[in-house]
Amino acid sequence: DVDGVIACLGVCRTGIEFDSADGKPVQLIFLIAANEHRDASYLSLLSRIVRIFSKARMREQVLAAQSVPEIIQIINTEEQMLAHPVYGSHQAI
Repeated sequence: DVDGVIACLGVCRTGIEFDSADGKPVQLIFLIAANEHRDASYLSLLSRIVRIFSKARMREQVLAAQSVPEIIQIINTEEQMLAHPVYGSHQAI
């Protein structure tokens, strides 16, 4: 029984065989748990995860991080950038 929405991120730099569509080992695994009345919250979180981790730069930074606090900081920084984009910026994805 989950109260609200909970998410976890697992990181395996060497990769785990996971029968992925591209045949490559999986390095980032997300677990999202939500109670049955939190569909909107679940979908909102899933959307944020996709927006953040669809960028190769983000995946590379997380895989290179040396600690959990560093990963959290990387994700928080990206979320702030998504919430408050800098117009005129030409960052490569």
